[in-house]
Formats: sequence, structure tokens, C-alpha cells
Amino acid sequence: MLVPLLAALTAGLAVTFVVLTFGEQRSRSEAMLASLGRVRMLPQERTLDTATATHLLRDERFSSVNFLNTALSRRAWSRRMAGELAQAGVRMSVGTFTLVRMVLITGSVVAVVTMTGTPLLGLPAGILAVLLPSWFLRRARRKRIQRLEQQLPEVLTLLSNAVKSGFGLMQALQYIGDQVEEPLGGELRRVLRDVAVGTPVEAALAEFSERFPSESLGIVTTAIIVQRSAGGNLAEILDTVASTIRDRDRIQGEIKTLTTQQMYTGYLLALLPAGIAGMIFVMSPGYMEPLFSTGLGKSLLAGAVTMDLLGFMVIRRILAIEV
Repeated sequence: MLVPLLAALTAGLAVTFVVLTFGEQRSRSEAMLASLGRVRMLPQERTLDTATATHLLRDERFSSVNFLNTALSRRAWSRRMAGELAQAGVRMSVGTFTLVRMVLITGSVVAVVTMTGTPLLGLPAGILAVLLPSWFLRRARRKRIQRLEQQLPEVLTLLSNAVKSGFGLMQALQYIGDQVEEPLGGELRRVLRDVAVGTPVEAALAEFSERFPSESLGIVTTAIIVQRSAGGNLAEILDTVASTIRDRDRIQGEIKTLTTQQMYTGYLLALLPAGIAGMIFVMSPGYMEPLFSTGLGKSLLAGAVTMDLLGFMVIRRILAIEV
């Protein structure tokens, strides 16, 4: 009874996911038109402050279904998830991403229970399905931030040359935003759109830095904001920042090269006990049987696994050298 119920639930969730995915692009367009309409309908004599105008024109959607969007907009984790999706470059709403997780959970549980005939094995499969989307999101987020950091020195050089040629900061950003590939090009265009709807340049740059937790990007945005408030030669500042970021990337590359051997040594030390135990279990199952059948053996096994994981985490922590 459990398997057909879960299978039906999985199928229903999958169909809902397809419908929502096709409807999201239309929902975004309708939301933007509605936001523009609300701005036009305001009394002409009313002067909009920056925050109000930006809020009206940037109506954030958490789901293409209205009541789900209303419910999700009241949750702090929804906004945090929306930020993580934006950082990872995943063009998917919070509601659709949550639905994907539900489909994976029910689908994996159904598949494992059907293949093994043991409902208890569905629990670890469900836990793995819960963790898999989060792992994918963190990986995509990390790779996108790394790609953005790799683009920064070249873009800063282009920006400096544009400023030296007589372009203003916004003109230079617009020119570079149209030429640079994702992710930095799209983020620069978003900064320009924010400025176009009334957000101050400093606030748009600060928000850009908050969207991407990158130290290199924080250095760039802070330098530009300080220059706009205190004055100075912007081109020279950009050249200095670009040189600093290149030196920082070079040092990080050297550290990674020097610690690669130690990192693989840590992987080997962590996997070696499991590999030896597996070989002994294959060659002589009776020799390993007390570890799984007696209380003392189970305690020793749990302690060995815990210490192995702790040792691996300590090695990772020692080798995580920050620059």
C-alpha cells in the first residue's frame, strides 16, 4: 500500500513541477508588468523615495502560484534560499526548487523500497535525496563565485582603460556589461538596472557585493564606493585593486599546489581503514563478523568511524589556508 501511494505522489509532484516550470517565465513577465503598472497608477504629485521605487519595480516572486508566493514570502528561509539560487545562477523559483526536492525524496524512496523490498532502506535514500539538491546548489554557487573572481582582474583593467578614455563610471560599466560573459556581465547589467530604477550607485554596488560573498569582489566595491565619497583617481585605484587581486590569486594558486599532495594524503588516510576492512571482509567474513554481531564490536566500529571522520576533518581544516 505504501509503494503505490508514494509512486502516485511522485507522479503528481513531477507533473506539477513541469507545469510550474513552464509557467515561471510568464509569471516573471506578468510580475514586472504589474510592478510597472503600480508605479504608473500612483498619484503624479507623489514623490517616490528610492526604497519604494526599487521595491515596486523589483517585485520578488517565490512561486508562480499566488498563494504559495504569499506564503513563502513570509518565511525567512525562503529569502535565504532565493539568495542562494541567485548566487548559483539557477533560474528557478524557491517554490519550484522545493518541489524538486519533494519529487527526489518520494521518487528515491519508492525506487529503493521497490527494488529491495525493505521499507527501512527507504529512510537513508530519503535523507540522501534531501541532501543532494543542497550539495548541488552549494557546488554551483561555489563554481559561479570562482568564475566571477577569475573575471574580476580583466574586467577591472577594461574598466580602468575606459575611465582613462573619458568614460564615466556608469558608461564604462554599461559598455563592459554588454561585452563580458556570465556571471559578471549579467551582474553588472543588474547593477545598472538597479541604478536605472532609482537605487544610488553606492547602494547598488553594496548589494552586488552582498549577493556574492567574495573577498575580491568586496575589495572592488569598497574601493569604488570610497572613491565616490572621498574622491581620487578612479583609474589608478582600479589598476591597484586589479594588481592586488592578481597577486592574491597567484598566492592562492601556489598554496593550492603545495597542499595538493597533503590533501590527497588525507583522502588516502581516511579511506585506507575502510579499504582494508573491506578486503578482510571479502577474504575472511568470519574474522570481521564479531564487529557487527557483538555490542563491543559495534562500539569499536562506531568509535573507529568517528575518529576517522574527525581526523579527516582536522586535516581539511589545517590545509584550508586563507589568504
